[in-house]
Amino acid sequence: MPEFPINIRKATSNDIERLSELGKSIFLQSYQFPFDKNDMARYLEENLGEEKISEELTDANIHYYVAESDKNIVGLVKFSTNKWTWRFKGRLTFEVERLYIQKNIEGKLI
Repeated sequence: MPEFPINIRKATSNDIERLSELGKSIFLQSYQFPFDKNDMARYLEENLGEEKISEELTDANIHYYVAESDKNIVGLVKFSTNKWTWRFKGRLTFEVERLYIQKNIEGKLI
């Protein structure tokens, strides 16, 4: 089977626009139907807008990684570390907050 070239690397400030576009696009593909369009637009900007991603990239406890193919970002993962939560009785946690991949990449061998 042919190999599908994917490079995974830590996101940088140079990726902000592409992270925002990809995140919004994938989120809309997955969740657009049950929500009001204005509510959805507000949610996307507040959670996946360039300003929010830029802010998160400067937070030492938030980590973004991107999957690239032919210099195009085709997926992303966002995780948080050192979060306190009542569920784990005050222990620090590791949480995967987002794991997004373009539909045309799903199931490809890397």
